[in-house]
Amino acid sequence: MRRVITKTFSDREQKVEDALVEMGVTYDVAYLGEREDSEKWKHDDWMFQFVRNDGAFRQPVAAMRQSYRTGTGHRKPPPGALSPRPPYRPGTLAHEDWLNTFCAVKPPAAGVLGSLFVDASGAESTFEDWCGDFGYDSDSIKALNIYRACQQIVLDLRKFFARGQVEQLEQLLEGY
Repeated sequence: MRRVITKTFSDREQKVEDALVEMGVTYDVAYLGEREDSEKWKHDDWMFQFVRNDGAFRQPVAAMRQSYRTGTGHRKPPPGALSPRPPYRPGTLAHEDWLNTFCAVKPPAAGVLGSLFVDASGAESTFEDWCGDFGYDSDSIKALNIYRACQQIVLDLRKFFARGQVEQLEQLLEGY
C-alpha cells in the first residue's frame, strides 16, 4: 500500500478546519488505495466522512460519508526526498520507479468540501440546462447518472449542514 502524508494547511484550509470545529463537525479520511477506472484514469481512492457531534455529550448525531478521488498528480515525494524534480529522464524505468516512491496526499476538508460545492452548484437546474452549462449531451445516460449524483450531493449537504453553515463554508471556499 502506498504511503500517505498530510500536507501543511494553507491559511484558507485552516479557516475551513476552524469553522468545522466551531460547527461541532469532525472530518476524517481513509486511503483505500490506488485504482484505475473504466476510462483508464489512475487515481488514489479515499473514503471521507464528516461527523456532527452534539455539544453536551460529544455523541455523533449525523454523518456524511462518501468516496473521493484524487489524481496521481496530487502525490508528493516522500518527506526527506533529495529532489522534488525528476532525477531521471521521463519514460525510463528509473523515472517510473522514482514516481512509484511518491506518497498519496490526504485531501484536506477544504478540498473535499470545495469539490462537493462545485458538483452541487448546477444540480438544481433542469437536466437540459445542466448539460448545456457543463458540456454534456442531454441524450446520454452517463450524463443523466452524473446529474443525479450531483443532485444527491445537494441533498446530502442540506441534510448535514444548516443553511448558514453552507453559506459560511462557501464564502471561505470562494475561489479555492
